[in-house]
Amino acid sequence: MSPESMPRLSRREQTRQAARQRIMDEGRKLFAEKGYDAATMRDVAKATQYTPSALYYHFKDKAELMHAICTEDFLGLTHRFQAVMTSANPLDNVKNLGRAYAEFALDYPNHYRLMFMTRHPLGPTPKDQSRMGDPEQDAYALLHRLVALAMEQDLLRPDLTDAHLVAQTFWGGVHGLITLQLDKGCDHWVPWTDIHARIDLMCDVLSRGVERA
Repeated sequence: MSPESMPRLSRREQTRQAARQRIMDEGRKLFAEKGYDAATMRDVAKATQYTPSALYYHFKDKAELMHAICTEDFLGLTHRFQAVMTSANPLDNVKNLGRAYAEFALDYPNHYRLMFMTRHPLGPTPKDQSRMGDPEQDAYALLHRLVALAMEQDLLRPDLTDAHLVAQTFWGGVHGLITLQLDKGCDHWVPWTDIHARIDLMCDVLSRGVERA
């Protein structure tokens, strides 16, 4: 459906969506800065200048707000992943995903901390479960699919037969690097090298470690 053919939202609905988005944006910021457990809905109300009752009109509690924030951000990451699928070689695309993942974290550190460095109070909802395993809506499913394709094309070492093992190891390597950057990147004790060079090297090292000789 083209933007021109989509129904226009009423002014009331536009206002409602704008308020919901403002609550999510301020909630994301507060949860990242204070920690999910320490931040309260009253803090969010103060930041948005909405009344607590207005917040509860949009979200029944803090857990639901957190879930909405992370759902939006995971879909945003998946869209980034789709945009870097530029190679016919699945292993090259795995490296592209690694770089896109790291760049997402650098561009949106608050988003990243909530998505990957904070426990989530709610489990998957039925709507979440409908997206799980769909590479177009599930970032991990896309990574796993690429690794499985690399295995099918005999691009990986013959001893590597578990696509989840390879996918999660690659993810863990990039996550460790980017977490170190977010938490310690301003620490003057270490003469840090360029973060983009480290990202490229990490993706290359992980790829070389699993590819067939």
